[in-house]
Amino acid sequence: MREVRMTFGEHLEELRKRVLFSLLYVFVGVVLALICEKKLMDITLQPHQRAFRKAQKTKLVERLNNQIRELAEKKVFIAPGTPGARFAIRDWERFFVGEVQRKNVITELSEPFDSFAGGLQDILPSLPPGERAQFEQAYRRQGVLLAERVTRHFATKNEFLPLPEIPR
Repeated sequence: MREVRMTFGEHLEELRKRVLFSLLYVFVGVVLALICEKKLMDITLQPHQRAFRKAQKTKLVERLNNQIRELAEKKVFIAPGTPGARFAIRDWERFFVGEVQRKNVITELSEPFDSFAGGLQDILPSLPPGERAQFEQAYRRQGVLLAERVTRHFATKNEFLPLPEIPR
């Protein structure tokens, strides 16, 4: 077997080629990563998002079970037909869904008022800050009031009514 010897200059030339190819590969990898950024992030974050949603569901179920247990201890849910019976367990589910739906509708309907109030500095730059803050607050309040009226007006019977008789 014959041993091949390289001179110092040949070693440097080989090193230069390898460094240039490595930089080219890194550049191509960065370009591909930037092009496919959204898909790569989705793939990377999927396990975290799944675990987070699972934890949220677990926490929500636990909180609801605790609230049902507290209400049962306060004897809010008594068997139907029993003197003093106010609600059945299945009513709690309806109340919860109605309250969540009501809050979502109010938030969605009042959102344009919030975004407009947040942009008042750009729309009315000459308005003094104190007056602008009062105007923003009044505009947001009007959005919430309008949203509540719309939800009440279009709600089915008792769908969005507040539930003051249920202990919170």
